[in-house]
Amino acid sequence: GTSYTDAQNTGITATATATPSTICAGASTSLSVTLARSGNATIGTGTGTNSTSSAVSAWFGTWFGNGHAQILILASELTAAGLKAGNLTGLNIPITSTGSPTTLNNYTVKIGATSATAITTFQAPTFTTVWGPTNFTPSVGTSSFTFTTPFNWNGTSNIIIDYCYAN
Repeated sequence: GTSYTDAQNTGITATATATPSTICAGASTSLSVTLARSGNATIGTGTGTNSTSSAVSAWFGTWFGNGHAQILILASELTAAGLKAGNLTGLNIPITSTGSPTTLNNYTVKIGATSATAITTFQAPTFTTVWGPTNFTPSVGTSSFTFTTPFNWNGTSNIIIDYCYAN
């Protein structure tokens, strides 16, 4: 297909595909166009806190030797934030303080689609590893994870973010 990007003005990428791909004078051709908009969305308030007495579910719970947790995000929360079906390509986590040890070994972030509306035990959907495993040192400010493999969200499923590290 042929792609045109007008990101500097609108952030929209249009991709057109002709069927058949070779266009001949007088022949019928179908043209399919896909529009995609990139951008950011905020899920939640960004005001949650953890302490040394918090459960291991803290994003960067460095006071534990190892950590593994999952977060459920409902499709309704994603759509309310303005997201549409397509690739999720990154995640930003605000950090106000760090613990010790500061480096989290083999930090890994995975995302999977689910129909679950609540989770009380670990879930096992088909996960896509979107970041890591790599040693990661969180710092005060916003920790940004640009996914090495995007997660293609279908626009209707809830998602589970699964993260772990092994110190």
